[in-house]
Amino acid sequence: CEDGYEQVLDFADTGDLLGCDGLADGHYASGTVALEESWVFALPMADVQRLCAQLPALALRWQAAMARQIARAGDRAWVM
Repeated sequence: CEDGYEQVLDFADTGDLLGCDGLADGHYASGTVALEESWVFALPMADVQRLCAQLPALALRWQAAMARQIARAGDRAWVM
């Protein structure tokens, strides 16, 4: 952070989607730091959208994953 202030907002778990805050306008309000050795897969949104159009089952899984992220954000906001 530019002013040196950092705040932990969440701890990611296996299967979590990171970077959802940048989907609307391409601006990421948060960053991610790995606390231990981790695997991260970058998925270009154009590829995800194309695959979701071709595979309805994937589209449903993607929507469910996004819904989980939104619910977690709501729970986190309530706790804070």
